[in-house]
Amino acid sequence: MGQVVWLEAHRRRRLAGGEGSPGRVADPFGRLELAVRRLDEALHLAADDTVEELEVASELRAVTGAVTGRRYLDAATRAERLLARLRRTS
Repeated sequence: MGQVVWLEAHRRRRLAGGEGSPGRVADPFGRLELAVRRLDEALHLAADDTVEELEVASELRAVTGAVTGRRYLDAATRAERLLARLRRTS
């Protein structure tokens, strides 16, 4: 007999790094969702004088463009890279 999969529980495990490599979500959509959530938190924590606003805005436009062009892996990678940069400067 088949097994019932609870999608919400599966999603929480994935986002917590319970599947695949630790702290990384394998699929582009999950990676993008996690990166955007963490990026939002990092933007709120970053001080205005430590982050070049134009560079951040430019990179956010690039993420948006990648999503619009359905290049989700590129969008996730860009968002993760921006997050890492913001964490280093805050």
